[in-house]
Amino acid sequence: MILPKQDLLELTGIADSVSFDLTHQGVEQEIKNYCGWELESKTYTNVMVDGSGGQRIWPGHKNITSLVRAATGKRTAINIKNSTASSNAYAEVTYTDLTPTSLGLVVADGTALSDTTELLATYTTMTLLVAQINARSGSGWSAELYDSSHGIFASTNLLEVDSLAAGSEDGTDPGWSELQMPGEALRDVTVERTEGGLYRSAGWPSGNKNIPLTYIAGWTTTNMPADLKQAVGMLVQFFWNKQLQAGFGGGIGVKSFSLGQLRIDYGQSSSSSASGSGLANSIPIEVLDVLDTKYRIKGIV
Repeated sequence: MILPKQDLLELTGIADSVSFDLTHQGVEQEIKNYCGWELESKTYTNVMVDGSGGQRIWPGHKNITSLVRAATGKRTAINIKNSTASSNAYAEVTYTDLTPTSLGLVVADGTALSDTTELLATYTTMTLLVAQINARSGSGWSAELYDSSHGIFASTNLLEVDSLAAGSEDGTDPGWSELQMPGEALRDVTVERTEGGLYRSAGWPSGNKNIPLTYIAGWTTTNMPADLKQAVGMLVQFFWNKQLQAGFGGGIGVKSFSLGQLRIDYGQSSSSSASGSGLANSIPIEVLDVLDTKYRIKGIV
């Protein structure tokens, strides 16, 4: 949580209830949606970022606390194909909650139908995963390591892909399709933590989604910025007051409230950066100013 429940109760002075808890959860999610990222500390695996052609790139998250891996470009990890007569045999690498979790093998039509999911937590290396794919030969699947030295790599290095065509319509050899992983890791990258920039003196090659990165970004409960926590408290109080007033039939015209020593008069936001946002049309401009200035990102990779 951005603002733990007990801290929120103490800050607002509101009695605990199921309704209050739901309001808190909804507000935190809306703030994350508005800012365009999780805000809480999280690992972002194999995020594909545009190369700038300069010495800095911007992954799209602030407060990067650890750069796990940076590379330039991709390389083939596993060759895969399906020999079943089908117009739609494909493979897919699925990420769940930003983490690679499974390899799906699908033969969707033709002379045979099959659909299986291989969990990367079970087949932890490229060697083990290739062996498991070959164990599905009865459904037409076969695979090989692109390079024998890649066998020791964790299968979670596979890049996310949807519907990688791997078959043929008549059962003839379709040729190999490629499951890819990041290129060789770079060792000369400096993290500019607060602003979320990555500096490399040799420069980053320009391109579209050509830089795979794995990194940790965001804040933990212990180091969550005070103004971000305050924004949550202000917004929870704001919506709580609106609910109470609506319930008493008094309308929604909240003019002000006090939060600790801070007194806020609410108005409709006119911030251009918030244009088009449903959240921006319903919350105090003071909250928007905090989010827009320090935490919102305009585009997410």
